[in-house]
Amino acid sequence: IKNKDGSYAFGLEINPVNLFLMDEYQKRGYTDRIFAAIVKALGQDIQLLVIKTEEQMSFKERILEEDLRLERIKDRTGREPVLREQGEIIAEIVEERRSVLEEVSSSGKIKTDRFHLIFLGANESNLRKIRDYARDRFSEKKIKTKDIKGDSLNGLANMYGELLEIEFKGAGMGVGEKTYSFREIVGFPEEVEEGWAYSVFSIPGTSAYMRITQVSKEEARKNIDRSILEVREKTYSGRASEQTASEIHEEGLRQLLYEIEDGKECIADVDIIVCTQSINMDKSAKKETARRISQAGFKSEEMSFRQEEGYTRTLMRKTVPLDSGNNLPGSQIGASYPFISDELIDNGGILIGENSKPVFLNIFKRDSERINSNMVIFGRSGSGKSYAAKTILTGLFSEGVKICILDPEGEYGKMVERLGGKVLKASSGREARINPFEILSGLQEEEENFGAYYSHLQFLEEFFRHIFAGAPSEQLDRLGRITGEMYKSKGITDATELSTLSHKDYPTFEDLSVFVGEKIKKSTDSMERGRLSDIYNLLSKVRTGGSLYGLWNGYTTFDPSDNLLSYDFQSLIAGKNPTVCNAQM
Repeated sequence: IKNKDGSYAFGLEINPVNLFLMDEYQKRGYTDRIFAAIVKALGQDIQLLVIKTEEQMSFKERILEEDLRLERIKDRTGREPVLREQGEIIAEIVEERRSVLEEVSSSGKIKTDRFHLIFLGANESNLRKIRDYARDRFSEKKIKTKDIKGDSLNGLANMYGELLEIEFKGAGMGVGEKTYSFREIVGFPEEVEEGWAYSVFSIPGTSAYMRITQVSKEEARKNIDRSILEVREKTYSGRASEQTASEIHEEGLRQLLYEIEDGKECIADVDIIVCTQSINMDKSAKKETARRISQAGFKSEEMSFRQEEGYTRTLMRKTVPLDSGNNLPGSQIGASYPFISDELIDNGGILIGENSKPVFLNIFKRDSERINSNMVIFGRSGSGKSYAAKTILTGLFSEGVKICILDPEGEYGKMVERLGGKVLKASSGREARINPFEILSGLQEEEENFGAYYSHLQFLEEFFRHIFAGAPSEQLDRLGRITGEMYKSKGITDATELSTLSHKDYPTFEDLSVFVGEKIKKSTDSMERGRLSDIYNLLSKVRTGGSLYGLWNGYTTFDPSDNLLSYDFQSLIAGKNPTVCNAQM
């Protein structure tokens, strides 16, 4: 945009990130390598204005996504009548989500933050270069940016609307029924964390402006020298502990001076103004803004009878720094990193709840941060972990995702049955048995049969250690070797095409017991017969008549073909036999 005085404004819209979910090293990648680097690259001719505005969140795309889901469900149930009942249940879920979205959208109460970098100056070429440099810095962290131009830039320049009826009062600026009240930050907390500007930029019902103006090296040197003299006065007049703190402070100032001389650091004036919007001079909104600023540890003052000055300092044109402006090193300004939001709105995502905004989660989204679809839900007892899991699972099911739940407490059964799924009892061999000797070839590529066979033998060794806990390791090792021999006797080797085998082609514990019994009969060595007899006796609890016969002795009856399946461990856990539970899991 070109101002009437001949100066220019070049802008970038910045996508926010959730900085507070990162560790310190990751945070510094944003504060040091991005924002601080941009501030240090400004020079004295370019002023940077950081703007946060609010706008009503649009749910049109989300509603359209739900409409498309409904169409897919109807199409699927039309082609497969057997799924009609389940399809009707899923359609009900989607329609309920859609109605919630329409209600939230029509209320107009949900706002979203928009962050902008505006570069101000007289040299169009230099402004374009610094804007491109900033874009490159953000792109290093895969942060999306968008040039602000055309209607977007004009809208930002005229954010207060028509100013024909503007009226400045002692405590605000009136534009029709709306009132804008400007408040300046005059003091900062003694200690701040990365992203310290977020607490000021995130106040609902406000827009925030941070104007950054680099000072010359000469002025920076004078300011630091003055600060060093002030620190020295405290050093000589204070107590021993204060003297030590002052000496450390002086050393820090000297280090800053060295970095400025080397061109690694800069000093800039930082003016922060917060604008509160209300209707007809409503004082409660202003009080809430002042309270939130104070709560964050900042000092602020209402710009009483200076509202016009506050207004002009929010405009996209270069201005002289405020008297109350703060001199800060570029690295500390970088640490302010205000482009923060806890919004989670994935394309194709499902509404699962809200934090400060509604949350739309697409569990299958992939990017530099989310490299797989693994999830874990944390929370205190009674905080809603199970409810969140059920919401996510229901949403995924409505998308046609195949779901298998391992349910240790039997709390998902009702949900699964309501959705037309199947609940299997882990303690029931009749419908939920998994033959431990069956090699799950479906999890392996066909050319990996060799690896699948030996991996399964290793699995069985570990499985035996669970169900035969306390047995001598020599006995378990021998049992593992005998199991390999039994497989070969059944024609199953590392060369077998596993995909051609059915459930009934695999041996069972009954077969293993018979196989050991045959070896006992054939053996002529009394010691060998004794060792084999010990193994035969060990198998007594898993063959016919044994306490664990129903769980594992038999062909696989577990059928994972259902789209929604819950494997209920509650009755198994109620038996208070951790060995059996661990083995079954």
